[in-house]
Amino acid sequence: MLKYFVIKNFLAKEFCNIINFEASLEGPIKPLSLNDDSEDMLNVKYKSSRSNLEYIYLELSRDIGIINSKCLERLEATMQVDFNSPMASLALPVFMYGEGGMIKGHRDSEKSGEYRGFQTYVAMVMLSQRGEHFDGGEFWMNFNSLSSDDGKRVEEKGERIYPLLDQGDLVIWDNLNSVHGCEMVRGKNAYRATCGWRSLVTQKSRYTLPDPHNDVEYAHQIAYPKNYSYANKFR
Repeated sequence: MLKYFVIKNFLAKEFCNIINFEASLEGPIKPLSLNDDSEDMLNVKYKSSRSNLEYIYLELSRDIGIINSKCLERLEATMQVDFNSPMASLALPVFMYGEGGMIKGHRDSEKSGEYRGFQTYVAMVMLSQRGEHFDGGEFWMNFNSLSSDDGKRVEEKGERIYPLLDQGDLVIWDNLNSVHGCEMVRGKNAYRATCGWRSLVTQKSRYTLPDPHNDVEYAHQIAYPKNYSYANKFR
């Protein structure tokens, strides 16, 4: 049984580009309202205080709302796990890395109300293309590692795993049993971007992911040809 797997062409490139375009804009500014002590706003770029990257919570309106909802449907159909965490119903988080951008090793956690703790699974889509939009920036996981209760301090004990991700590819991994990060992005005017979703904390822990024997067929179903009409792509 695998700790992670990749679905190629999970999201059509044109939809990746829609997300990238929306993430390049700011406003209208609205409260995110994720929890009582949150001051984060929708449609505002933030700089991480811990790692060299920017992030934005995109409002789920128009195209972004449709893309988000259909991706969640496909994730849940593939995994038979609820990915509709508090964030997923409010915004689509997009993480952006320029030259020198990176993210330190960590384990994702939820801090909203009753859902506090580590998510069982995390899913991430690569929104830009390595070798074209950026160099370096390798995503990695380590399944022999420890983390602090908030997931921000880690002790790696084994070798890192580097799944090969192209624009539109999705990787899903066992968050309870691993830490992950992104190595330094290289290239002048580099742009590396990802978006993602997390399962509910309340899911029972399963330390391996299901056998992805149907993933190739499933990926073909959602890698839409360019001659499809926009309306047909989400039928």
